[in-house]
Amino acid sequence: MASSSSSSSTLIKYHVFLSFRGEDTRLNFTTHLLQALKDEGLDVFFDEEKLERGDQLSQALSRAIAVSNISIIVLSADYASSKSCLVELSGIMDRYSVGQQIVLPIFYHVNPSDVENTNGSFKKSFDEHETRRSVDEVKQWKTAFAEVGKLEGWHIDGSIWDSGGHFKTSFEEHESEQPADRVEQWKTALEEVGKLKGWHIEGGKFDRPEAAYIKDVVEYVIKKLTNIGFESASEELVGIEYQKNAILKLIKQKDRRVIGLWGMGGQGKTTLAEAVYKKFSSEFESHPFLQNVKEEIKKKGKESLRNEFLSKLLESNVDVGTPSIGSTLTQERLNKKKVLVVLDDVDDSDQIDYMGVKHFGYGSKTIITSRDRKVLKSGGADTIHEVKGLNENDSLQLFFYLCV
Repeated sequence: MASSSSSSSTLIKYHVFLSFRGEDTRLNFTTHLLQALKDEGLDVFFDEEKLERGDQLSQALSRAIAVSNISIIVLSADYASSKSCLVELSGIMDRYSVGQQIVLPIFYHVNPSDVENTNGSFKKSFDEHETRRSVDEVKQWKTAFAEVGKLEGWHIDGSIWDSGGHFKTSFEEHESEQPADRVEQWKTALEEVGKLKGWHIEGGKFDRPEAAYIKDVVEYVIKKLTNIGFESASEELVGIEYQKNAILKLIKQKDRRVIGLWGMGGQGKTTLAEAVYKKFSSEFESHPFLQNVKEEIKKKGKESLRNEFLSKLLESNVDVGTPSIGSTLTQERLNKKKVLVVLDDVDDSDQIDYMGVKHFGYGSKTIITSRDRKVLKSGGADTIHEVKGLNENDSLQLFFYLCV
């Protein structure tokens, strides 16, 4: 598949920027692809409105492209008829051309050669743009279009092979409405993406269901992102992808889950826990973060610290005077709460049980950091993730990656 290394000077926020023509694919392929990517814990920029916003790429979209590792472009029959799609495509291909973007095109019921050569409905679209836009602008769009057509990607084929090509038609429509130079710019962008080899998902022949291709796309994206993390040891992103993805995927599971973060002191356990907490705390009914559990117990005692913790969790005064939470009422109240809890720096499994973790409600997530793997295992952690050596720069990068 086509790729170009991401810039190490840009703070990456999204794994994937998804470019598509809403009217063509929003309610089927694109929505299913989006959900599949999110199910794997990936952060995806997905512009839901997809409105014609004018001639220029908005600052928000430009920024979103710049802080994404990969752009997936779903090239459908009417993609080139949309000014906003072409402006978006030009922005993506500009970054691709200087090695700052990985681009994966999906040729959805269109012939890749129509993209590369601006034929069919694409030609009609650009012809219409040329009547409304400047020559330079249309040329830029055409260049980007041609370049993306050259890239490797997925080709989902339908019944349009004998239609004379939809892209040509779309460009003819643009040329009747847009300045010629602008239409030419769009054509160039489309031609460039059209040169990339594409994945071919056959809709008319249905040799495979679309779900199978979506699975292929997601697996490839994960592989590509993993390669970025392990191959770019000199870049700012080192150490982030694996650490982040492993935890995000667990947090997004629907069941109740206890997640252990294990590692030596100074490895970044607390930084990772704070970043995940910051990103997801608003999605839970209650979300206490208990820092330095070991030290706090020395200062306040286990009983006092637990009462303080449970009072925050239940948003009312709680006084448990026994080693275990024996009150049926307290257990039931906890069981009805979907909470996100962080217990930081635990050194005894009894501390975990003492805080009532096993009573938290369905969907709750408890993150526990410890230097001792046995503590996490004995304390009931469903999953134990070893945090491996984030240096100070990696820890800061990870925190802003998740929280900005």
